[in-house]
Parts: sequence; C-alpha cells; structure tokens
Amino acid sequence: MKLIAKLVEFYGRYKPASGCIPTKALKRMEVNDDYIVSEEFFTEMEAASATVAADAAVRWMLWCRFVRAVVALNPNYELFVKFLPTSEDFRVIHGMIYIGSKYVPNTFGAVRMRNQTKGKSSVSYEVYSPFIRNNRYNGGSLFFHNASINSTKVLGLINTRVRPPLAEERHLFEIDAVQDAQHRGLAQRTYLSRDYASQVGNWDNREKVLVELVSLKEHLNHNAAGGDTGKMDTYVFMDKDLSIMLDTYMLELAELGDAVDKNLESSKCLQRVHIIKGEKSGKSFFSRTVIRSHSDYKGYSHDVYGDTIDAAYAPIETMPEEVGEKIAMLNMLDKPMDGYGDYVWVLNTGTMVTKNELYYLPVDVDTLYIDT
Repeated sequence: MKLIAKLVEFYGRYKPASGCIPTKALKRMEVNDDYIVSEEFFTEMEAASATVAADAAVRWMLWCRFVRAVVALNPNYELFVKFLPTSEDFRVIHGMIYIGSKYVPNTFGAVRMRNQTKGKSSVSYEVYSPFIRNNRYNGGSLFFHNASINSTKVLGLINTRVRPPLAEERHLFEIDAVQDAQHRGLAQRTYLSRDYASQVGNWDNREKVLVELVSLKEHLNHNAAGGDTGKMDTYVFMDKDLSIMLDTYMLELAELGDAVDKNLESSKCLQRVHIIKGEKSGKSFFSRTVIRSHSDYKGYSHDVYGDTIDAAYAPIETMPEEVGEKIAMLNMLDKPMDGYGDYVWVLNTGTMVTKNELYYLPVDVDTLYIDT
C-alpha cells in the first residue's frame, strides 16, 4: 500500500454541527430548472405564493433562487433534507439543507435561509462546514457556521469552504464511532469471561466446584485406565446448576465470536472499504484505505494508506479474498447497529456501517506491504 497522508489535526471537525451527516439518514432533494423537491410540491407552492402575504412570497422566491445557485456552484453537488415536504408548507424555506455528492456516504456541509427581523433585509443566509471557524461562538454549535444577508458572499464561502473529503479524509466522518465500537466489542468479551469466572469461583460455589472437578478427574482417570479402546464414557455433571451456568457461558461466548486475534484487534490499524455501483454500467467498484493510529486514544495523529496514492476505485473482482470474506460475514450477520444506535463490532471481523456500501475491518499490520 502507498502512504497517502499523515494526519495530525482533525479531531472533532466532522460532525452534525458542521453539516456532516450520513446520507442514508436524509432524503435527497431534486433541484432543476423546472422544479425543486418535486414537480407536484413546487407547483402547489408557486400557486400558494400568489395568495400569501407579500413577504412570504418574496422569501419563497429568494429561497428558490438561493437553492438553485448552490447547485450551480458544482454540477456534482446533491442536496439533502431530513424530511421532504409533501404539501404547501412554507416552513421548508427555513430548514437545513445538506450538501453532498454522488458516491460520498456523508454530507460535507449545509446551508440555510432564515427570517431576518432586524435590518434592511428580510432574510439571512447561513453556511456550515468543517472548514469554517467562527470564534464568536467559542466552540459552540455555531462554531462551524457563518452568515450574511448577502447571498453572494455566502455562495462565495460555499465555493471555498465546502468540498467533498479527500482520500485521506474519507474515514474521519465515522472513525471515532467505529473505534468506540471496537473497544466495546473487546471489553464485552473480557467482562463476560470475568463475570462467569467470578460466579464459578465465588465463596458460595467453592465446595461444589471442587467436588465437580474431583469427579471429572476421576472420570478421566477411569477412562485412561481402560486403555485405548476408541470409546470413552460420557461425563454427566453432578451439579445441574453448575452445568447450566457453563452452558450459558459457552452460548454467550459463541455469540461474541472466536477467541480474540491480538494481531488483528491490537494492531491499532483499520481498513475502510467503500463500495459503489456505476449508474450506467451497473458494475461494482471498491476503494480501500488503511488507517494506522499512533495511539490507543481517539483523535490522535495517524497515517492513511491506500491501494493507490489517491485510493482510486477498482473493479470489485480485484478485491482481496480475505477482505471479501469478512464483508460477506458481516452481511450475513446483518448487525449494523445496536439498540442504542451504535455500531456493532464483530471480533476479528469488523463492523458494517452501511450494508453493501461501507465497512471497517481490523487488519494485521504485518500482513500489509507498505511501499515506502
């Protein structure tokens, strides 16, 4: 693999407050010369704007002009909203609009038009981006935002401050949550073993555990004394509760996966695999980057490697076999998130962020060929 970049300062930049949200949680908004959102909705709104108060009609006109101007900045931009309006609803012009791009699983900026109660203008325009720093808000929810009553100024900010992630930045949207999931997966197995060990070895059970171990040893000795006959008597637990406890432990252990592969899980190295499908060809392609951290803690510097210097997409048929096997396993288990909305980490395998699209897998550093 080839070194793409060494990242030092990046922590906390890619978050909802800066307009970064997974596109799977949003609705795509149609924008063209004929209509916005949908033809039916746009027709209804145009008709309604003729009957509402003059200031509302003006705001609708300004909003349409602003949205079309944002899309005109870059032909690859796609706009998203949390909810698509389905009827005459002028509240749509005050909602957040997220900026994304085809084949990018997260938005990378946002805009909004708001009512202005003071000053000469009836509206103001806002832009949000990971690359905006507004120290007036001292790191608050508006730290990544700027605003102006001049739409041209805001469009200029969008043009210079809102952009798709570079190859070395693609993982920054979800890497913290993925590392948290990995740590939880490892901790869950450790705590499970300790919990059952404490149950088996506690003071109340010490007598029956000792009796059971002596009985098991006598059983093994008896079978060994019988010679190599190819047959072995079945051992039956004397204590039913102890037997049930061990059965439960083995079942829960099996659910957590095989024994931890320390070369994988302790490598501080993850590979991000992103899969896309060509609209015209219908063929699938993948891009792979490897994130090698310098610390066990989140937010510290790390190196980013790719199969090519720009982590270019390659035909899915060229995907390494072991990578394909891990993705197939995660697809089969189909556990993208737990009940708390957090990613589920499968030991020695990884996590599925979005099925058939985005995965993070542990990788043994010693198995990587790094072209220096």
